[in-house]
Amino acid sequence: MAKIGKEKPRMKATPVKVMGIEIKNVPAKAGTKMLEAKDKIVLLCAHKDSKDFIELSKVKYENNGKMQQSALWLTMDDEGNISSNSALAYFLRYYGLNSTEQIVGTEIQTTQDTESGFLIVKAY
Repeated sequence: MAKIGKEKPRMKATPVKVMGIEIKNVPAKAGTKMLEAKDKIVLLCAHKDSKDFIELSKVKYENNGKMQQSALWLTMDDEGNISSNSALAYFLRYYGLNSTEQIVGTEIQTTQDTESGFLIVKAY
């Protein structure tokens, strides 16, 4: 018989260095708002409490005075640029970056996701 285990210690919110980025395609899910597949940016980051890179793909940011959390969806405008009102654009602007290529090598701050408790990017 298996017993319910104790919660594993969570990593502390601390600055991390982005060592690489990946673009992952997330398939559509029946019965949800996501009706078609989308691309998402995943940041591969060095964290002082992990020997392996951690993956961050969600950001907490301020928009019009309200705190929001969103995945780092790669949404493009009509000209093929990152959509200016996307969570990815808020993240890039907060860290003074102009493109996804500039993310690698950047030190970013993390915070706890209010829903899952996992680490996410802090951009506020």
